Amino acid sequence: MGNQAVGKAVRMGNVSVVVVGLGAMGSRHSRYLKAVGCGVLTVDPNGSEDVHHVARVPVPASHDAWIVATPTDTHLEVMKAILRLSPTARILLEKPTCPPDEIPALVDTLKEFPKACVVVNDIYAHSPVVTKFAQGLRRISKEDSIERITIEFTKNRHRDVDNGRFVDLEYGEIGYEWFHMLSLLRAVLPSDSYEEYLQTKPSFISREMRVATSAGGLPQVELYASTDGRIGYPELAGYGYYSPSARDQIAVRNIPYGSSLRYRFVNVRFRSGAYQTLIFEPRFGVHPEYKNVHSICTGGPSGRSVSEVPGNQLETALNRQLELLTTSRPGYAEIRLPEHLHMAKLVDMLNGATSSNYPDEIAKDCHASRV
Repeated sequence: MGNQAVGKAVRMGNVSVVVVGLGAMGSRHSRYLKAVGCGVLTVDPNGSEDVHHVARVPVPASHDAWIVATPTDTHLEVMKAILRLSPTARILLEKPTCPPDEIPALVDTLKEFPKACVVVNDIYAHSPVVTKFAQGLRRISKEDSIERITIEFTKNRHRDVDNGRFVDLEYGEIGYEWFHMLSLLRAVLPSDSYEEYLQTKPSFISREMRVATSAGGLPQVELYASTDGRIGYPELAGYGYYSPSARDQIAVRNIPYGSSLRYRFVNVRFRSGAYQTLIFEPRFGVHPEYKNVHSICTGGPSGRSVSEVPGNQLETALNRQLELLTTSRPGYAEIRLPEHLHMAKLVDMLNGATSSNYPDEIAKDCHASRV
């Protein structure tokens, strides 16, 4: 069944979804699903939920899918509670799937419930603008090799924290944006190079959070994220924003407290000096639907061209992943285990561990189709 068929089913109200957790993401999922005609039942111990606990969900096996949007450190507990009620449940987990030290238990849970379908919410893996960006890179790289990749996701999250939004105490900075950034890197690099990247120890890492990797067969790769609003690379994408206020914030390398500007881009430089940059939300501050318009800038010695790609990435990803969950064979899982192991190793490095607590055998212990 293609995406169009799923859209038709959703509009007809044939899909029943249980949303567990009514924070920022859970509430957004719930609103969207209700707007397109899904049957939605909400679960949360606080707020205007339908029921207070997973155990009180009526006829658990009758629901087509579950969305777990609770804090990361409760994901595994909630997932187990769902699977005890409905061993064949189809579950969409918000990212990260679980804290680093619970990864082995997560793998064990998937083996314990072999008919369950579990997918981690991977927004950028289903993004039309990311797909178009990657296709453009493939065309250019046929004649020109990639020399450097820079990905930055910066936002000032202090107001979010003051307003009670979840704080990731397990992954720290890595827990907010790293999964998304790895998803974007996966779209840019050939699959074998991406696998090599995940297995390569970074040449530099800081709590800022900046991770640089340089290995023989790879381009130079740098991933940078800041929840304090400290911008790392204003020159690589600042020019693409329409708002003078946004450009000013980017130019001084600081997103102030209370600003909702998100400085997010992927910049790929080629050996010839050509480049292609994906800029998310460049119409911030000048258009009410700025979150649903992104741009691809292609440039080089002869100049620069810009194309815009509209689309709600959150809704597209949710639609496609609900399709995946409701149509896949029993036992399908896609939790991006290699990415989570990589993130866990970064946490170890930041904490000064001399060796990783998450050996590659964890991944090998779980069948490839389940991770």
